[in-house]
Amino acid sequence: MPDYRFDYHPSLAPLRHEDCHAVYFWQEKLLLPVNAFDPWVKVAGEFPEALSLGLGTLGEMKLRCVDLAECPEGWRALTLREYLLQSTEMQFRVVSSASQLMYWARAQNFCSRCGKPLEFVGNDRALVCQFCQHRVYPVVNPCVIVTVYRPGEILLARSHRMKKTGIYSCVAGFVEVGETLEQAVRREVLEETGLEVGEMRYVGSQPWPFPHQLMVGFVAEYKGGDLQIDASEIDHADWFRPDALPLLPPQQTIAAHLIQAGLDACRS
Repeated sequence: MPDYRFDYHPSLAPLRHEDCHAVYFWQEKLLLPVNAFDPWVKVAGEFPEALSLGLGTLGEMKLRCVDLAECPEGWRALTLREYLLQSTEMQFRVVSSASQLMYWARAQNFCSRCGKPLEFVGNDRALVCQFCQHRVYPVVNPCVIVTVYRPGEILLARSHRMKKTGIYSCVAGFVEVGETLEQAVRREVLEETGLEVGEMRYVGSQPWPFPHQLMVGFVAEYKGGDLQIDASEIDHADWFRPDALPLLPPQQTIAAHLIQAGLDACRS
């Protein structure tokens, strides 16, 4: 699998078909030609662009992300969730990066200090106010996500948003100002489930573009308490045995990796 690298030069030059591929968006949806599924599309025509930024390279292929003013004829528009939950790991990485970059570029138009328009910096992935020199970088919000385990069982929760799908996942939440990641894990588990956790282990992380989170994943050992869910956050939660699991998240998500790590831990 080729390496995916960022390109920190957000050029606004018009696209030319001979020099790159692009990930296209329209009204915050991913655009793909009919019958295509790879998100990187060879630039083959002149489309009315609202915004075009350098994204990175995939092997020898140059990538841009482009926000179009209209949906081209013969193309289809997919929500990020529709696409990402069917994608491969590499497709996920590229679309996740592109959608977060485009969201930032759309949302950050004026300086938060003085109100002047922001402009792109030529040698950095940043926007700068030429009046007061304030710089704005893409936003990344850290979140913790954790699978809690005890001998023979893991804790899984279903959010209100996933009630119709029936998918159960891990406990997750945003890191508060001044918290360590470990403190955030303990607080989120206690607030959402009423349980205390003891020893925990970092497993991995994943960018999550809804709209710009970094999910930091742990498995944690159950320490005590009775299951009492926060109904404003969770629709249902319970302990599950490895041989009686509910419907789980897709394999390319960090939640799936954490659930597997929790299953391994509860068996040991």
